[in-house]
Amino acid sequence: MSILFKDDQFDFQVLRLLGETVYCAADLCMFFIVYKLSPKW
Repeated sequence: MSILFKDDQFDFQVLRLLGETVYCAADLCMFFIVYKLSPKW
């Protein structure tokens, strides 16, 4: 039972890490798009 619980904890950590990575990547993509679309000064 404890092994399953540990696996669940591990899966949760991995999913949270993936979520944060995807969120960061999306933030960088948005910044890049805005930078590309913005007029050159």
